Amino acid sequence: MKILSLSLLAICISLGLRAQTFQTFPAQNGIPSILPNTTVKPATTNSNSFNVYQHQNGIQNITPSQVIQVNPNGTKEIYNTQYGIREITPAQVIKSNMTGGYDIYDTQYGIPNITPSKSIQPNYQGGYDVYNNNHGIREITPAKTLKPNQSGGFDVHQNQNGIPSLLPNTVIKKRDD
Repeated sequence: MKILSLSLLAICISLGLRAQTFQTFPAQNGIPSILPNTTVKPATTNSNSFNVYQHQNGIQNITPSQVIQVNPNGTKEIYNTQYGIREITPAQVIKSNMTGGYDIYDTQYGIPNITPSKSIQPNYQGGYDVYNNNHGIREITPAKTLKPNQSGGFDVHQNQNGIPSLLPNTVIKKRDD
């Protein structure tokens, strides 16, 4: 779950919303918490990367837990960190696919798997549908649906049999700095 939400944030960042800070808020009964659980912000040392910070009781950790690197060819690599220092090899790679969406590949020793573990496709609501893949074959119905919200981010809905929940379980908001 943690990697998936970061992948969704990476996609939000890639949609022309660069140099922005995003936060995720857990939602209960559709109402987002006032305290974020994750913040993604541009790195100060590299203009093509973003640092991911976890929060404890609404207080941001000092060091990032992950780094999202955006490569010149458009792929995004997600690196875990140890004490704020980025690991050498990425944990996941996100690549554009031929249908206008993204494929998310898990890695082993920094090498992406041959088949994606998840696929993200644009939907008719202006958001995205997230599909799980089994042995490289995409499931018929999406596992999650992202719908645009008024804060410039997305409401994340858990799906059951391809039908989104009425209320979001996570809210991604663009933060004004």
